[in-house]
Amino acid sequence: MASRVQEQSDRPMFGGLEGFLDVVAWIILVAGVVLAIVPIFLLSFSGIVPSLSIVVAATLSWVLLRAAAEILRLLKHIAGLPYGGRISKPNGPENSVFLRCSNCNSLLHSKLSCDACGEKIQAE
Repeated sequence: MASRVQEQSDRPMFGGLEGFLDVVAWIILVAGVVLAIVPIFLLSFSGIVPSLSIVVAATLSWVLLRAAAEILRLLKHIAGLPYGGRISKPNGPENSVFLRCSNCNSLLHSKLSCDACGEKIQAE
């Protein structure tokens, strides 16, 4: 029995640890930028270095937390689980289509057969 290709669109959903990490990353970035103003007011010219270090730390935290959220999304996507948010795409179309095997529901990497269950793919 040959397997058919199922299409699954990339629809965002909310929730999960990856969504929480995104929110925390933005909170840290905004708080860091706001708190970077305080040393400048308190220390005037000598407060520039502490302010810059706060902004750099907040930006690095934002990047690391967003990367962790992206890794969770990718792992959940590979496992076929729902994930919160969108997987970033460099310059691709807005709505990508992912092909799945109708027999075992795993992602297809080949157009000839399923890597997971070995079923041959029928062309439509």
